[in-house]
Amino acid sequence: MNTVPIYLGWQLDPVLLGGILTLGACYGLAVGPLRARLAPGAAFPRRQALWFYGGLAVMYLMEGSPLHDLAERYLLSVHMLQHLSLSYLVAPMLLWGTPPWVLKPLLLNRAVAPIARVLTKPLVTFFVFSFFFSAWHLPAIYEAALRNDSLHHAEHLVFLATSLLLWWPLMSPLKELPRASYLT
Repeated sequence: MNTVPIYLGWQLDPVLLGGILTLGACYGLAVGPLRARLAPGAAFPRRQALWFYGGLAVMYLMEGSPLHDLAERYLLSVHMLQHLSLSYLVAPMLLWGTPPWVLKPLLLNRAVAPIARVLTKPLVTFFVFSFFFSAWHLPAIYEAALRNDSLHHAEHLVFLATSLLLWWPLMSPLKELPRASYLT
């Protein structure tokens, strides 16, 4: 039995912390020392860095704060707040905070570009996000994720990844993978 009061239960899970720190370090390298190779002459994107690191901070607050235990053990409403925050707050913050010149080598190389062109279509992003968000909330899968930490982490990664796709047609910084038209 856990004797730590729930309001003191900050998560120090190595997968969670390692993932967030790795993502932050990779971003820092891309916009810092590697900026000269990725975007010669580009200034350090201060405002975007604040958005990106703010997104990582919100992610940790949702996943690592006492909110996590409250969500996992007691309140479905808080659990859904976690999922919706990852989807509708963290994902757009990360996307807003990533300069186009960081995304180009990742998304526009020969291997990934054809897949990215299909996955970033508005209708595709909507259905991919809706399918995974709904599937993870089927009772058997939902319960399994609550019992297995690795599966729970995978669930949240899927939410984040599909949310990035969902937001892409609205926020795309790349002309090669453009935003959707206003009518869409």
